[in-house]
Amino acid sequence: MDYFIKNGSNVYTASLDISKSFDRVSHPKLFPSLYEAGVHMYIVAVLSDWYGKMCSMVRWNGVYSNLFCVHSGVRQSSTLSPALFNLFINAIIMCLKSEGVGCWVNQTYVGCILYADDIMLLSPSLQGSQNMLNICHTVCAQLYLQFNASQCHLLVFGYSFRFVLNPLILGSASVHWAKCVKYLGVHLVSGRKLSLDVNPISRSFCAACNAIYSQSARMDNILQLSLMESFACQF
Repeated sequence: MDYFIKNGSNVYTASLDISKSFDRVSHPKLFPSLYEAGVHMYIVAVLSDWYGKMCSMVRWNGVYSNLFCVHSGVRQSSTLSPALFNLFINAIIMCLKSEGVGCWVNQTYVGCILYADDIMLLSPSLQGSQNMLNICHTVCAQLYLQFNASQCHLLVFGYSFRFVLNPLILGSASVHWAKCVKYLGVHLVSGRKLSLDVNPISRSFCAACNAIYSQSARMDNILQLSLMESFACQF
C-alpha cells in the first residue's frame, strides 16, 4: 500500500468471506485441482479413496437414520485439511493473476492476499476492484463455493478515502464501503495511509484481566499472572 500511495495512487481493498468454506469443498472438484497443482497421482488416488468412504447419519430423539455418503467437505480438525483447502482455493489467485487485475509491485503479484477462507483483494482502481469481484464470484461458483455478502466489506486507502463511493457488486449482492474492517484479528482503518486500530484489542484485554482479577482476588499473584497470560493475552 505504501508503494502505491507514495506514487500517487489509491488502493481499493475488498475483504471477502466464504460461507462455510471447509464444509463446501466439493470432492469431484477437489481431486482434479490437486492433480493440476502437481500432487502425485498416487497420493490423489489415496485421498480420493479415503474421502470416498466418508459416510454419516442423523440422530434424532435417539433414532438413527441410514448411512449416506458425504461428497463435500474436508475433515474437521485434520492437519491435512488446511493444506487441501489451500490447494483447492488457490484457483482464485491463479485466475486473478492470469487476468492481470489487482496490484503488482514490479513483477510480483500482490493483488490477492489469502489465508484459508479469508480473502483480501487489492486494486489500484475502482474498475479493477469490480473486475476482481466478478472473477472471484465466477471462480467460486465453478467450485460450488458461496460468498457471505453480509460479511464482505470494502476499504479505500489514499486520497479517495474522503469521497463517498458507490457500493460494488459481488454476484447479485452489493458490497458496501466501511471505515474499519477486522481482518485476521487486526482492525484496518480506511484513511490517507494504512493504519491500525488497537483500541478493540486493548478493551478486550482489559475486560479479560478485570474478569480474571474479580474471580481471583484472594489467589497468589503468580497464579493470577498465569491466568492472565493464559486467557487475557490471547487478545
